[in-house]
Amino acid sequence: MAQLRNSDTPPTANTCRGTVVVAGSQLFMKGRCRDRAFMRQFPGASILTDLVEEAERRGFLVATLDQFLDRRDWPRPALLVSDMGVGLEECEGDAIPAICWCLESPVIANRFFHRLEKETKPFRHVFLWRGASGRASPRASFHPISWPNEDRPLPEPRGPQSRRLIAMVTANKRPFRLVWPPQSRRPWRLVRWFGSMIINAPATIWIRAVDHWMYHGLAKARRNAIEWFGLNADFDLYGPGWESVRGGLNRKLARAVNRCYRGPLPAGPQAKIEALQRYRFCLCIENTRFPGYATEKIFEPMFAGAIPVYLGAPDIAGQVPPDSFVDVRQFPSWASLGKYLANLPEVEVQRMRAAGADFLASDAFESFRSGTQARLLVDALDQVSHGAA
Repeated sequence: MAQLRNSDTPPTANTCRGTVVVAGSQLFMKGRCRDRAFMRQFPGASILTDLVEEAERRGFLVATLDQFLDRRDWPRPALLVSDMGVGLEECEGDAIPAICWCLESPVIANRFFHRLEKETKPFRHVFLWRGASGRASPRASFHPISWPNEDRPLPEPRGPQSRRLIAMVTANKRPFRLVWPPQSRRPWRLVRWFGSMIINAPATIWIRAVDHWMYHGLAKARRNAIEWFGLNADFDLYGPGWESVRGGLNRKLARAVNRCYRGPLPAGPQAKIEALQRYRFCLCIENTRFPGYATEKIFEPMFAGAIPVYLGAPDIAGQVPPDSFVDVRQFPSWASLGKYLANLPEVEVQRMRAAGADFLASDAFESFRSGTQARLLVDALDQVSHGAA
Protein backbone atom coordinates (compact mmCIF):
# COMPACT_ATOMS: atom_id res chain seq x y z
CA MET A 1 0.00 0.00 0.00
CA ALA A 2 1.40 3.40 -0.94
CA GLN A 3 2.00 5.90 1.83
CA LEU A 4 -0.56 8.66 2.11
CA ARG A 5 0.66 12.18 1.34
CA ASN A 6 -1.04 15.48 2.08
CA SER A 7 -2.65 15.65 -1.35
CA ASP A 8 -3.78 12.02 -1.51
CA THR A 9 -7.44 11.05 -1.21
CA PRO A 10 -8.05 8.60 1.64
CA PRO A 11 -9.47 5.25 0.48
CA THR A 12 -13.04 4.41 1.29
CA ALA A 13 -12.79 0.69 0.64
CA ASN A 14 -11.72 -1.75 3.34
CA THR A 15 -8.14 -1.95 2.07
CA CYS A 16 -6.22 -1.51 5.33
CA ARG A 17 -6.37 -2.28 9.04
CA GLY A 18 -7.62 1.17 10.00
CA THR A 19 -6.36 4.72 10.47
CA VAL A 20 -3.87 5.92 13.05
CA VAL A 21 -4.56 9.56 13.98
CA VAL A 22 -1.47 11.38 15.25
CA ALA A 23 -2.40 14.38 17.44
CA GLY A 24 0.08 16.72 19.09
CA SER A 25 1.99 19.92 18.50
CA GLN A 26 0.79 22.08 15.62
CA LEU A 27 4.38 22.04 14.37
CA PHE A 28 3.99 18.38 13.44
CA MET A 29 0.57 18.56 11.81
CA LYS A 30 -0.21 18.83 8.05
CA GLY A 31 1.68 15.57 7.66
CA ARG A 32 4.98 17.14 8.69
CA CYS A 33 5.66 14.34 11.14
CA ARG A 34 6.55 12.23 8.07
CA ASP A 35 9.45 14.51 7.22
CA ARG A 36 12.42 13.06 9.09
CA ALA A 37 14.72 15.96 8.25
CA PHE A 38 12.17 18.41 9.67
CA MET A 39 11.46 16.34 12.79
CA ARG A 40 15.14 16.02 13.60
CA GLN A 41 15.13 19.70 14.56
CA PHE A 42 13.17 18.85 17.73
CA PRO A 43 14.53 16.62 20.52
CA GLY A 44 12.72 13.28 20.62
CA ALA A 45 10.35 14.14 17.77
CA SER A 46 11.69 11.50 15.37
CA ILE A 47 9.66 8.95 17.31
CA LEU A 48 6.61 10.19 15.38
CA THR A 49 8.32 9.58 12.04
CA ASP A 50 9.26 6.09 13.20
CA LEU A 51 5.68 5.59 14.40
CA VAL A 52 4.30 6.53 10.97
CA GLU A 53 6.67 4.18 9.17
CA GLU A 54 6.10 1.27 11.55
CA ALA A 55 2.31 1.66 11.56
CA GLU A 56 2.17 1.73 7.76
CA ARG A 57 4.50 -1.26 7.56
CA ARG A 58 1.92 -3.17 9.63
CA GLY A 59 -0.97 -2.16 7.37
CA PHE A 60 -2.39 0.96 8.98
CA LEU A 61 -3.03 4.27 7.26
CA VAL A 62 -1.67 7.28 9.16
CA ALA A 63 -3.06 10.81 9.26
CA THR A 64 -2.29 13.81 11.40
CA LEU A 65 -5.22 15.26 13.35
CA ASP A 66 -5.89 18.09 10.91
CA GLN A 67 -5.93 15.67 7.96
CA PHE A 68 -8.31 13.34 9.79
CA LEU A 69 -10.74 16.12 10.69
CA ASP A 70 -10.70 17.47 7.15
CA ARG A 71 -12.24 14.26 5.81
CA ARG A 72 -14.55 11.77 7.51
CA ASP A 73 -14.20 8.78 5.14
CA TRP A 74 -10.98 7.35 6.56
CA PRO A 75 -10.80 3.56 7.02
CA ARG A 76 -12.07 2.31 10.38
CA PRO A 77 -11.27 1.72 13.11
CA ALA A 78 -9.60 5.08 13.68
CA LEU A 79 -7.10 4.98 16.55
CA LEU A 80 -6.06 8.21 18.28
CA VAL A 81 -2.41 8.56 19.35
CA SER A 82 -2.41 11.71 21.48
CA ASP A 83 0.36 13.79 22.97
CA MET A 84 -1.04 14.79 26.39
CA GLY A 85 -4.69 14.41 25.36
CA VAL A 86 -4.59 16.61 22.25
CA GLY A 87 -7.42 15.76 19.84
CA LEU A 88 -9.56 13.87 22.33
CA GLU A 89 -12.52 16.24 22.11
CA GLU A 90 -12.22 16.79 18.36
CA CYS A 91 -12.21 13.03 17.66
CA GLU A 92 -14.94 12.06 20.11
CA GLY A 93 -17.16 9.46 18.49
CA ASP A 94 -14.92 9.20 15.42
CA ALA A 95 -11.71 7.70 16.82
CA ILE A 96 -10.90 5.29 19.64
CA PRO A 97 -8.66 6.93 22.29
CA ALA A 98 -5.90 4.37 21.90
CA ILE A 99 -2.71 5.95 23.27
CA CYS A 100 -1.84 8.95 25.42
CA TRP A 101 1.87 9.68 25.65
CA CYS A 102 4.19 12.42 26.88
CA LEU A 103 7.91 13.24 26.83
CA GLU A 104 7.64 16.43 28.89
CA SER A 105 8.52 16.69 32.57
CA PRO A 106 5.92 17.29 35.30
CA VAL A 107 7.24 20.79 36.02
CA ILE A 108 6.80 21.82 32.38
CA ALA A 109 3.55 19.95 31.58
CA ASN A 110 2.34 20.76 35.08
CA ARG A 111 -1.40 20.87 34.44
CA PHE A 112 -1.36 17.59 32.52
CA PHE A 113 0.54 15.74 35.25
CA HIS A 114 -1.42 17.39 38.06
CA ARG A 115 -4.65 15.99 36.56
CA LEU A 116 -3.05 12.83 35.20
CA GLU A 117 -5.69 10.31 36.24
CA LYS A 118 -8.46 12.36 34.64
CA GLU A 119 -6.37 13.12 31.54
CA THR A 120 -5.50 9.46 30.92
CA LYS A 121 -8.83 7.88 31.89
CA PRO A 122 -10.31 7.82 28.33
CA PHE A 123 -7.31 6.00 26.82
CA ARG A 124 -6.58 2.30 26.45
CA HIS A 125 -2.79 2.70 26.82
CA VAL A 126 -0.53 5.35 28.34
CA PHE A 127 3.21 5.80 27.70
CA LEU A 128 4.70 7.99 30.43
CA TRP A 129 7.78 8.30 32.65
CA ARG A 130 8.15 5.48 35.12
CA GLY A 131 7.36 7.68 38.11
CA ALA A 132 3.88 8.47 36.76
CA SER A 133 2.56 4.92 37.08
CA GLY A 134 0.82 5.49 40.42
CA ARG A 135 -1.15 8.51 39.25
CA ALA A 136 -2.18 7.39 35.75
CA SER A 137 -5.69 6.00 35.35
CA PRO A 138 -5.90 2.33 36.40
CA ARG A 139 -8.25 1.78 33.47
CA ALA A 140 -5.37 2.26 31.04
CA SER A 141 -2.44 -0.10 30.47
CA PHE A 142 0.67 1.68 31.70
CA HIS A 143 3.94 1.51 29.74
CA PRO A 144 7.13 3.24 31.00
CA ILE A 145 8.52 5.35 28.20
CA SER A 146 12.23 5.96 27.57
CA TRP A 147 13.80 8.84 25.73
CA PRO A 148 13.79 8.03 21.96
CA ASN A 149 17.25 8.53 20.42
CA GLU A 150 18.21 8.18 16.80
CA ASP A 151 21.31 6.10 16.10
CA ARG A 152 24.29 8.26 15.25
CA PRO A 153 27.92 7.51 14.36
CA LEU A 154 30.38 8.08 17.17
CA PRO A 155 33.12 10.66 16.58
CA GLU A 156 36.76 9.74 16.14
CA PRO A 157 38.71 9.86 19.40
CA ARG A 158 40.45 13.18 20.05
CA GLY A 159 43.60 13.71 22.07
CA PRO A 160 43.55 15.24 25.59
CA GLN A 161 44.82 18.63 24.36
CA SER A 162 42.13 19.02 21.68
CA ARG A 163 39.17 19.29 24.03
CA ARG A 164 38.25 22.07 26.43
CA LEU A 165 37.03 21.18 29.89
CA ILE A 166 33.26 21.51 30.03
CA ALA A 167 30.21 22.94 28.26
CA MET A 168 26.49 23.22 28.84
CA VAL A 169 23.70 23.48 26.27
CA THR A 170 20.42 24.68 27.73
CA ALA A 171 17.75 27.29 27.07
CA ASN A 172 17.04 30.02 29.59
CA LYS A 173 13.45 29.28 30.44
CA ARG A 174 11.50 29.05 33.65
CA PRO A 175 8.95 26.36 34.42
CA PHE A 176 5.40 27.50 35.21
CA ARG A 177 5.94 30.85 33.42
CA LEU A 178 5.87 32.33 36.93
CA VAL A 179 8.94 34.44 37.64
CA TRP A 180 9.57 36.43 40.80
CA PRO A 181 11.20 38.88 40.98
CA PRO A 182 11.04 40.12 37.37
CA GLN A 183 14.31 39.50 35.57
CA SER A 184 14.53 43.01 34.10
CA ARG A 185 13.35 46.56 34.76
CA ARG A 186 13.05 47.42 31.08
CA PRO A 187 9.49 48.70 30.44
CA TRP A 188 8.54 46.25 27.69
CA ARG A 189 9.86 43.29 29.71
CA LEU A 190 7.91 44.44 32.75
CA VAL A 191 4.73 44.61 30.65
CA ARG A 192 5.28 41.04 29.40
CA TRP A 193 6.07 39.84 32.92
CA PHE A 194 2.93 41.45 34.36
CA GLY A 195 0.71 39.95 31.63
CA SER A 196 2.17 36.50 32.18
CA MET A 197 1.60 36.76 35.93
CA ILE A 198 -2.05 37.77 35.47
CA ILE A 199 -2.74 34.89 33.07
CA ASN A 200 -0.77 32.09 34.67
CA ALA A 201 -0.21 32.91 38.31
CA PRO A 202 -3.48 31.66 39.91
CA ALA A 203 -3.36 28.12 38.51
CA THR A 204 0.41 27.98 38.79
CA ILE A 205 0.51 28.96 42.44
CA TRP A 206 -2.20 26.45 43.27
CA ILE A 207 -0.43 23.56 41.54
CA ARG A 208 2.91 24.41 43.11
CA ALA A 209 1.31 24.60 46.54
CA VAL A 210 -0.55 21.30 46.51
CA ASP A 211 1.36 18.94 44.20
CA HIS A 212 4.59 17.36 45.47
CA TRP A 213 5.59 16.43 41.91
CA MET A 214 6.28 20.11 41.31
CA TYR A 215 8.69 20.51 44.24
CA HIS A 216 11.75 19.09 42.49
CA GLY A 217 12.43 21.52 39.66
CA LEU A 218 16.11 22.08 38.90
CA ALA A 219 16.03 25.57 37.36
CA LYS A 220 17.74 27.02 40.44
CA ALA A 221 20.42 24.32 40.41
CA ARG A 222 21.05 25.04 36.74
CA ARG A 223 21.58 28.74 37.42
CA ASN A 224 23.81 28.05 40.42
CA ALA A 225 25.94 25.75 38.29
CA ILE A 226 26.28 28.38 35.56
CA GLU A 227 27.26 30.98 38.16
CA TRP A 228 30.08 28.83 39.59
CA PHE A 229 31.44 27.29 36.39
CA GLY A 230 31.02 30.51 34.43
CA LEU A 231 33.21 32.41 36.91
CA ASN A 232 35.67 29.71 37.97
CA ALA A 233 36.24 27.13 35.23
CA ASP A 234 37.03 26.54 31.56
CA PHE A 235 33.32 26.55 30.76
CA ASP A 236 31.19 27.50 27.75
CA LEU A 237 27.41 28.00 27.77
CA TYR A 238 25.22 27.59 24.69
CA GLY A 239 21.49 28.00 24.17
CA PRO A 240 18.78 30.60 23.50
CA GLY A 241 17.56 33.23 25.92
CA TRP A 242 20.65 33.97 27.98
CA GLU A 243 21.09 37.42 26.43
CA SER A 244 18.39 38.75 28.76
CA VAL A 245 20.34 37.65 31.82
CA ARG A 246 23.23 39.96 30.98
CA GLY A 247 21.19 42.99 32.02
CA GLY A 248 19.20 41.19 34.68
CA LEU A 249 18.88 41.68 38.42
CA ASN A 250 21.06 38.71 39.40
CA ARG A 251 24.45 40.35 39.06
CA LYS A 252 26.51 37.25 39.81
CA LEU A 253 24.70 35.24 37.16
CA ALA A 254 25.01 38.17 34.74
CA ARG A 255 28.80 38.27 35.25
CA ALA A 256 29.04 34.53 34.68
CA VAL A 257 26.96 34.66 31.51
CA ASN A 258 28.98 37.60 30.16
CA ARG A 259 32.12 35.51 30.61
CA CYS A 260 30.98 32.11 29.32
CA TYR A 261 28.02 32.57 26.95
CA ARG A 262 28.74 31.55 23.35
CA GLY A 263 25.27 32.07 21.86
CA PRO A 264 22.57 29.68 20.61
CA LEU A 265 23.25 26.68 18.40
CA PRO A 266 21.42 25.84 15.16
CA ALA A 267 18.23 23.82 15.61
CA GLY A 268 18.52 20.07 15.94
CA PRO A 269 20.59 17.64 17.99
CA GLN A 270 23.33 17.28 15.38
CA ALA A 271 24.54 20.85 15.95
CA LYS A 272 24.69 20.19 19.68
CA ILE A 273 26.62 16.96 19.19
CA GLU A 274 29.11 18.64 16.89
CA ALA A 275 29.64 21.45 19.40
CA LEU A 276 30.16 19.03 22.30
CA GLN A 277 32.88 17.18 20.41
CA ARG A 278 35.17 20.05 21.48
CA TYR A 279 34.78 19.28 25.20
CA ARG A 280 35.71 16.60 27.72
CA PHE A 281 32.59 17.02 29.82
CA CYS A 282 29.03 18.27 29.38
CA LEU A 283 27.01 19.59 32.31
CA CYS A 284 23.55 18.01 32.01
CA ILE A 285 20.82 19.22 34.38
CA GLU A 286 17.27 18.05 33.72
CA ASN A 287 14.17 20.16 34.33
CA THR A 288 13.30 18.09 37.39
CA ARG A 289 14.07 15.03 39.47
CA PHE A 290 11.52 12.39 38.50
CA PRO A 291 11.82 8.59 38.25
CA GLY A 292 12.49 7.54 34.66
CA TYR A 293 12.85 11.12 33.36
CA ALA A 294 16.23 10.94 31.60
CA THR A 295 16.26 12.93 28.37
CA GLU A 296 18.58 13.68 25.47
CA LYS A 297 20.69 15.71 27.90
CA ILE A 298 22.62 12.64 29.03
CA PHE A 299 22.70 10.77 25.72
CA GLU A 300 23.83 13.45 23.26
CA PRO A 301 27.14 14.10 25.07
CA MET A 302 27.91 10.39 24.75
CA PHE A 303 27.29 10.56 21.00
CA ALA A 304 29.75 13.47 20.97
CA GLY A 305 32.40 11.55 22.90
CA ALA A 306 31.97 13.83 25.93
CA ILE A 307 31.30 12.63 29.46
CA PRO A 308 27.92 13.67 30.91
CA VAL A 309 28.01 15.42 34.29
CA TYR A 310 24.46 14.62 35.26
CA LEU A 311 21.77 15.78 37.67
CA GLY A 312 18.19 14.65 37.16
CA ALA A 313 16.47 11.28 37.29
CA PRO A 314 16.97 9.76 40.76
CA ASP A 315 17.09 6.28 39.20
CA ILE A 316 19.63 7.21 36.50
CA ALA A 317 22.12 4.55 37.63
CA GLY A 318 19.52 1.92 36.79
CA GLN A 319 19.13 3.30 33.26
CA VAL A 320 22.66 4.31 32.27
CA PRO A 321 25.90 2.58 33.42
CA PRO A 322 27.28 4.57 36.38
CA ASP A 323 30.83 4.34 35.03
CA SER A 324 29.86 6.29 31.90
CA PHE A 325 28.86 9.58 33.58
CA VAL A 326 29.66 11.79 36.56
CA ASP A 327 26.86 11.89 39.14
CA VAL A 328 26.52 15.43 40.51
CA ARG A 329 24.86 14.07 43.66
CA GLN A 330 28.18 12.62 44.77
CA PHE A 331 29.67 16.08 45.36
CA PRO A 332 28.84 18.45 48.24
CA SER A 333 29.34 21.62 46.17
CA TRP A 334 29.90 22.91 42.66
CA ALA A 335 33.43 23.83 43.70
CA SER A 336 34.25 20.25 44.70
CA LEU A 337 32.76 18.99 41.45
CA GLY A 338 34.79 21.49 39.43
CA LYS A 339 38.00 20.47 41.21
CA TYR A 340 37.28 16.80 40.51
CA LEU A 341 36.69 17.40 36.80
CA ALA A 342 39.77 19.58 36.38
CA ASN A 343 42.02 16.97 38.02
CA LEU A 344 40.54 13.77 36.64
CA PRO A 345 43.44 11.74 35.10
CA GLU A 346 43.36 11.36 31.34
CA VAL A 347 43.31 7.58 31.62
CA GLU A 348 40.09 7.84 33.67
CA VAL A 349 38.57 10.27 31.15
CA GLN A 350 39.25 7.80 28.33
CA ARG A 351 37.85 4.90 30.38
CA MET A 352 34.58 6.77 31.00
CA ARG A 353 34.33 7.79 27.35
CA ALA A 354 34.80 4.15 26.32
CA ALA A 355 32.12 3.05 28.79
CA GLY A 356 29.69 5.51 27.21
CA ALA A 357 30.52 4.31 23.69
CA ASP A 358 30.10 0.69 24.76
CA PHE A 359 26.70 1.50 26.24
CA LEU A 360 25.51 3.15 23.03
CA ALA A 361 26.55 0.07 21.06
CA SER A 362 25.03 -2.44 23.51
CA ASP A 363 21.69 -4.20 23.78
CA ALA A 364 21.08 -2.18 26.96
CA PHE A 365 20.66 0.93 24.81
CA GLU A 366 17.94 -0.73 22.72
CA SER A 367 15.09 0.63 24.85
CA PHE A 368 16.38 4.17 24.26
CA ARG A 369 16.20 3.94 20.48
CA SER A 370 13.45 5.83 18.70
CA GLY A 371 12.58 2.85 16.53
CA THR A 372 12.16 0.64 19.59
CA GLN A 373 9.79 3.07 21.28
CA ALA A 374 7.80 3.42 18.06
CA ARG A 375 7.42 -0.35 17.79
CA LEU A 376 6.09 -0.49 21.35
CA LEU A 377 3.52 2.17 20.48
CA VAL A 378 2.38 0.24 17.41
CA ASP A 379 2.24 -2.99 19.46
CA ALA A 380 -0.32 -1.21 21.64
CA LEU A 381 -2.22 -0.07 18.54
CA ASP A 382 -2.29 -3.68 17.37
CA GLN A 383 -4.00 -4.67 20.62
CA VAL A 384 -6.62 -1.94 20.31
CA SER A 385 -7.21 -2.77 16.64
CA HIS A 386 -7.76 -6.46 17.38
CA GLY A 387 -10.18 -5.56 20.16
CA ALA A 388 -12.14 -3.28 17.82
CA ALA A 389 -12.36 -5.83 15.03
